[in-house]
Amino acid sequence: VNMPPVTAGKSQGEMRSVVRKERLYELAMEGFRLSDIRRWKIAEQVIKGGTYSIYTYIPKFSGIAAEMTIIVSDGERTHQLQVHTSDLEIQGQTSGEWIKLGDFRINSNSNASVRIIATGEKSVADAVLFVAN
Repeated sequence: VNMPPVTAGKSQGEMRSVVRKERLYELAMEGFRLSDIRRWKIAEQVIKGGTYSIYTYIPKFSGIAAEMTIIVSDGERTHQLQVHTSDLEIQGQTSGEWIKLGDFRINSNSNASVRIIATGEKSVADAVLFVAN
């Protein structure tokens, strides 16, 4: 990511903001965001309640599970979905497909989560994306 240079003379609070923004962009797809949110105690500022469309990116490769169970918890209810990887239609130059898991109402103080399970076979999801509606 091409971040702007950091200028000298910044306060501790300004530098903290620079580091947090850098980690947000640099590590966007690395799975560290939730850990950072917890470590910095900023959940109330960055996690908003509301309706979200939830997607997962599933790459298609040799040996991937034929079927995956995806469990979405909105913090109150659990929703179980089945994905058949043979149904994936790869278009363009990508090696996978974004799959919409549905629209879910999530409270800001809930323990919402997405789990992907494939018993005895390889299951991979490169990313899970929550898009506010």
